[in-house]
Amino acid sequence: IKLDADIAGGDAPDVYWDYLGRVNKYANHKYALPIFLTFEELDDYLPSALAPVKKNGNIYALPGSFWAAVMIVSKTLVESVGLGSFLEDVSWTIEEFLMVVNSVQERYGSEYYGYVLFASGTGGDYWGSFGWLSSFGAKLYDNGKIIVGSKEGIQALNFMEFMSNSGIAMPGAAGLSYKENLAAMPNGNVVAAGNSSGAVMKPIELLDGSGFIDAVIMEWPRAPGVEQVPVAVGPDAGMVFAGTKHENEAMELLRYINSTEVQQLICRMGGRFASRLSVGNVLADNQSWVTASDIIARHGTFDIGVGLEKYAEIRNAWPPVLQSIFTGELSVQEAVDRFVSEGTAILGE
Repeated sequence: IKLDADIAGGDAPDVYWDYLGRVNKYANHKYALPIFLTFEELDDYLPSALAPVKKNGNIYALPGSFWAAVMIVSKTLVESVGLGSFLEDVSWTIEEFLMVVNSVQERYGSEYYGYVLFASGTGGDYWGSFGWLSSFGAKLYDNGKIIVGSKEGIQALNFMEFMSNSGIAMPGAAGLSYKENLAAMPNGNVVAAGNSSGAVMKPIELLDGSGFIDAVIMEWPRAPGVEQVPVAVGPDAGMVFAGTKHENEAMELLRYINSTEVQQLICRMGGRFASRLSVGNVLADNQSWVTASDIIARHGTFDIGVGLEKYAEIRNAWPPVLQSIFTGELSVQEAVDRFVSEGTAILGE
């Protein structure tokens, strides 16, 4: 609100640095100066990190460090059914994931689950469904357009519907929230869940007080033919307002704020992840951070929409898509068609 007032009064800042979900409102041709990166700079940024700040070929913000939503897996549960070998190289397939869930349910019963799908609100949405879109090579957005209606997007949502209907996912997905997701590992009855890398830094105490389990970070399971499984992230970003009277100085400041050295410090102190390859391995003694960083370096980041000018509005339209699918109100295709129609209207406002 203050920033809007400052802009209206002709007193916009020279440089604005914040969470990209807020910067996005201004990081476009209406407010921001385009940023021209050198070839060396372009090579140093993860291409997928630059994608959300590009609009029609121009870069309007620099992506900073970010938090990441990874898949964590109960190593204790998987090893208890003799399938610990699936976890050895951090990579697995949908088929292997289903084999683990089937073995766990055969041994422990139907009140053990493969995953916690949830759709009661936007909170933690990066843990709920976005990883499964990656599993099938699908995207929500590309260059400011909704593309979840692709063949891969439909396949991913069909799989989530299958998990919900078959008992692989915890029952009642339409009404569950991120709280049930966060309780998955402490409850001890779920194979995998979305979470942060820090969740597996030490053994997880079971809620019933019966002991501890070990959890590990894994890539999202890959569907046949899929090579890249990007990770949902929440990046900071910075831009230069077009009205600045100090364009060169502002651009220099923005580059400094997002320099390799500053990102190294932020990642080291905050356990965050780098958008620049030159940051390197700044937390070599933190295995969970190293594993997550390696996955991000190999697979890139998943665009959750934080670069969209109307991110908050269109984000609110996603949970009803999942709710309508999980309750059987709409078919997958009908739910996606409605989202594309409503979301495109929001983006065009």
